[in-house]
This record gives sequence, structure tokens and C-alpha cells, in this order.
Amino acid sequence: MRQLTSCLAALVLSTSALKAAPPSVPPGDAPELAALGPYAVGATTIGIPAAEGASRKLRVVLWYPASKQTYGRPMLYRHRLQPAPPLTAIDTKTEALAVSGAAPTKGRFPLVIVSHGYRGWPESMSYITENLASKGYVVAGVDHGDLPFTDAAGFNASFALTASTRARDQQAVLARLKQLASAAGDRLGAAIDAERVALIGYSMGGFGALATAGAGYDPESAAYRSLPAGALADQADGKRPADPRIRAVVAIAPWGAQPPHRAWSSESMKRLKVPLMVIAGDQDDVSGYAEGIRWVFDNATGADRHLLLYRNARHNVGGNPSPAEARGSFKFREMFDEPVWRTDRINAINQHFMTAFLNRHLKDDSAAAAFLEPSKEGTWPGFQPRWGLGFELQKKDAE
Repeated sequence: MRQLTSCLAALVLSTSALKAAPPSVPPGDAPELAALGPYAVGATTIGIPAAEGASRKLRVVLWYPASKQTYGRPMLYRHRLQPAPPLTAIDTKTEALAVSGAAPTKGRFPLVIVSHGYRGWPESMSYITENLASKGYVVAGVDHGDLPFTDAAGFNASFALTASTRARDQQAVLARLKQLASAAGDRLGAAIDAERVALIGYSMGGFGALATAGAGYDPESAAYRSLPAGALADQADGKRPADPRIRAVVAIAPWGAQPPHRAWSSESMKRLKVPLMVIAGDQDDVSGYAEGIRWVFDNATGADRHLLLYRNARHNVGGNPSPAEARGSFKFREMFDEPVWRTDRINAINQHFMTAFLNRHLKDDSAAAAFLEPSKEGTWPGFQPRWGLGFELQKKDAE
């Protein structure tokens, strides 16, 4: 018995010493297009003014295809998680694939701007940012700097700033990266093709991305009227034309379409003209599925669109799995994980379908279209036999 106990202790120690794989590295049961691409991944951080004349400054993490001859230790993403009271802050770590400051590989690559959810941060979506960079995209993760809060008044101020700046922040980042792409001699700018752009927005990031891509907010909506006067005036329906460089949008569990907050009218949603992929759980109790997220999919009739729907999933269908430091508490864990689904499984399916969607619309890859056709359950292209269960992919053409 003593010998067995010693062996088990040694096994536990050796197992705990093993590093977890970065979230961008798909698990063994991942579908085909989730696999990492041919490029190494570099990363760097830049600062961008939130808007002209604004005092806020955005931290933007750029992930990009790097030369495979770049040598260096992968990064470790650290973040102080400051949840809502009564929880106290914890320090978290996430393994990375990217090497800080690695030399970009030659060539220009489509730009993908990733906008996190409320109180999120760019590295909390590294499962998709690093994965796409390995496949030949420059990915800009925006840190919106959502305000912390300690009481109801603080929450109201924090959420109001978030709702009024999400779209504007995305537009400021796109404008600055276009300048960077045209700057002579800029090493990172030389890697950016700012004429082929996609937006990925999760939750509040989706609220902003839909407006940035052309669906301006309805001035008569409850969401618009609940914010300080003029907070969304420049993002109102008909006030700002869609940027022609944006060729595709992925809205993951987008907030803001559910009653009573619904920020768009059917007419304003029709003004979204670029290809759209909506990702949702059919039990989402934050953004609301039937009257919220599904409403976006049904009413964006000006766009060719797909709906990737996870059965029995709630709102956590767009971020990394919970960091190890958060797993001992349910209140922390429910911020990241799902009650039914493995998060790494959702992430792998997202990686697969988002890769097909972006390759099709940003790289004109006609072969990617085969992975975006609705199929009989269990026989999805690119999935292992018997493994394509628990989700649906729906498709509607622009009217």
C-alpha cells in the first residue's frame, strides 16, 4: 500500500508539472479546419486613442503570422480578474502560442478585429486570435477598458460607457490600423491588408460590431434612450455609412436585440449588407436567444448569413475556458464555462466554422464554401464520424 501511495503521489506531481496546451491549440476531437495553420504566431501590443479628441486610450494586442525562424519562448498571458462584488480579484494565467515581438513573415494578410464582451479582455479570446494568426490573418484584439464597479451606481456608469463606446472603439482601431498599413517602413503595418477586414464581436463586442458593419441603432429604442443624451448619436441608424473595407462579421451571442432593450428596428437591421455569421446557445439567458440573437439572424435580411447554434448552451460560447485559478469557485467558473458543453469543444467548432467563413469572404477561397452548407446531423464535412452532434448550422440568403 505504501509503495502504491508513493507511486500515485509521484504521478500527481509529474502531471501537475505539465503545462496546459494554449486554448488556440485544438483538442484531438476537433473538426478539420480547427487545426493550426502553417505560420508561427507573433504578438505585440500598441496603444490607440479611443476616438478623436478622446482621453481614453485603447490597448490593442496584434497577433500576426511570424517567420518560423523566429526563436523565443511563448508568452504567458496574465490578467487580474476583477469580478463584480462580492467576489474579490484573482490573478490568472493562460498559456500562449505566440512569441512576443517575433518577426512578421513576408506578405500582407487580411485584418480581423476582435472585440470582447463586457468586462472581458483581448487575451480572453486567444483561442481564436492565435488560431487565425497561424492561418494567415493579422488579428487585432481590442481592450475596451470597461470600468470596474462596486455598487449599482458604479455598474450603471460602467455599462453605459461600454454600450456607448463599443462600436466607436472598433472604428477607431480600424482607422488607425489602416494608417499603419499605409505607413512606409512600418514592420507590422507591412503585414496588414486593411482593404480586407472582418469583425468578430462577442456579446457587447457583437453589439458594437453589428453597428460598425452597417446596422445603426434605432433612436427610438429603449437601449438608445437609456444612455446619456447623444451617447450613440453618431452610431444611429442612417448617420454613418458602412465601411466598404469590412467584408464579413461574426457576432457571437450579440447583446442588445432582446426586449426590452432592443437597440435596432427591423429596418435598421436590414442595412447590414455584408456576410454575417451568428453564433449562439439556444439557452442564452444573457442576450436572449429566441427574441434576441435569433431576431438578429432573422432580421438581417440584407445579408447572406449563417447561424451556428449550440443546443443546451447558454452565453459562454465565445471565450477561452476558465483559467485554472478560477475553477475552485462556481461563481468564478460560471463566468467562463458552460453547464453542458466542454468549452474546448465549443472553441474547436468555432475555430472550424469561423475559419471556413473568413477564408471564404476574406481570401475568396471557394473550397471553404463546402464547409458552410447545412448538412444532415452527424455527417458534417470535416467532422469525425459520429461526432457532429449537438449543434446546427443554418443558412439564409439576402433578400
